[in-house]
Amino acid sequence: MTPEQYERGFLFHGTLERFTGQLEPGADGLLWLAESSAVAQAYIPSTGLTIYLSMPRPWMLDESPRPATQDDPWGRAWRRLAGAEYSEVEYDAIGRPRRWRIDRSATWRDLVRALEGLGYDTSSSSVAVRATLLRGAEELLPADYRAEGRLFIVRTTSPLRLADLTGEEGDLGDPQYNWFEVFRRLEAAGYDGVRINDFLQSDKWGNVGHISIGVFPRGLPKLTYTSVPARNYDPEDLDGWRRPTPEFLEFWREGCK
Repeated sequence: MTPEQYERGFLFHGTLERFTGQLEPGADGLLWLAESSAVAQAYIPSTGLTIYLSMPRPWMLDESPRPATQDDPWGRAWRRLAGAEYSEVEYDAIGRPRRWRIDRSATWRDLVRALEGLGYDTSSSSVAVRATLLRGAEELLPADYRAEGRLFIVRTTSPLRLADLTGEEGDLGDPQYNWFEVFRRLEAAGYDGVRINDFLQSDKWGNVGHISIGVFPRGLPKLTYTSVPARNYDPEDLDGWRRPTPEFLEFWREGCK
């Protein structure tokens, strides 16, 4: 059996959340599953936080930046990245620095180079930067950083009774995953879940259409699953959406031993 054939026997859920216990429905009352490992892992965030840093104007590059405002932890992290250090900072009534001492000087050019050293393209006016809180301090992460999450590999022990809503074309203006009233009626009618047209957001490919399976609480006893460590997946080519991910391939190889 090929990996592709083996993959078709499962459903998948990707997450960065560090919960213990069983998979459970979200706030909308459904547990959402994908039909492929690629789609499920695309839903694993690369990190818990993305911030947008405004790039300095060209005429500012050789100037020293002011300290960050009191309520701007990521501005402080950006300045630390290039080694800029300040002390004795005094703030005005709305948290803007008005007086400080420079302990270690840096320019805006140093800051931009530090971001480029992390792999970011700084040619636009704003850069989306991966960030996290690490040991109580704000930290900017490399552009290719991907946090470790989990891929849940789900098997059905008996067929799910699904209401198939995919006959209606997916619409970004009215996504089917927001059809809460429809879901409640179908759940009351005894369905185990729904099958819908869905969209995911890819850094490389924009909106990517796919099928999602939403399982109501009554359908959960029909599911069994295991999980493996996994990271965000965003394929280099369109065929990558049809291929099992490296993490699932490793799961398949272990199963073949």
